[in-house]
Amino acid sequence: MANNRVCLTCGKAYEYCGYCPMSKNLPMWMNLFDTENCKNVFETVSDYAQGAISKEIAATNLSLCDLSKVSTYKENIQKLVSEIIDNKNDKKVTATKKREQAVKIVPKSKVNKNSVD
Repeated sequence: MANNRVCLTCGKAYEYCGYCPMSKNLPMWMNLFDTENCKNVFETVSDYAQGAISKEIAATNLSLCDLSKVSTYKENIQKLVSEIIDNKNDKKVTATKKREQAVKIVPKSKVNKNSVD
């Protein structure tokens, strides 16, 4: 059996045959992916791109993956991973803005007391 498959995530050639005894105990996802990490990355970016999950959930899912070789992924996968990961920075900025706004809000009890006086 030669390198007869190409990973959908990274494009790496690998060996897998669902009918061969050597592949008998391997998982079915190996029809499409060379590693479980590639499978998890692909599923996450696909779900995100289709609107099945939010950026926050996708970022959480990707945080569980090894992204050290993201530069070897196919271009469309790299773009989605970058878009999702950049959301973490957006989330931090949004959280900071919300905290700043919360500090500026005057409690109703003070507004009511001042209006009565």
